[in-house]
Amino acid sequence: MRQFDVFPNPSERSRVVAPYVVVLQSHLLDGAPTALVAPLLIDDGRSAYSEASVVLRFLGESYILSGLEMAGIDKGHLRAAIGNLTEYEDTIRRALDRIFTGFYAVRATAKSARSSSAGRQGLAPNSASAALALAA
Repeated sequence: MRQFDVFPNPSERSRVVAPYVVVLQSHLLDGAPTALVAPLLIDDGRSAYSEASVVLRFLGESYILSGLEMAGIDKGHLRAAIGNLTEYEDTIRRALDRIFTGFYAVRATAKSARSSSAGRQGLAPNSASAALALAA
């Protein structure tokens, strides 16, 4: 099981609106009995979208990865992966950053990183500001 693998939603009840779930946790936690997943909601134009969501295409259809509905489920419910969303990794990570930190880093260009380096010099290495300023 790899990060961003997509599986059929094991819940028959919610499968109508969320036919798939996406594994969010790292494959380095493969020994854990559970997996942290988020549903892929059918993008019907009426589904709720927030900054903690990602609109994406999977198997030719539009879906919304609903980060705020992530949950841990027993890995036994996840049979065979039917795809992977690694191509959306940056967007998914930004949505997760928004959930856990309240904001997300914007990738800096080499020019903007050089011009802002003077402003970073006084920051403690473990401060949130330093982490965001140095995020690449």
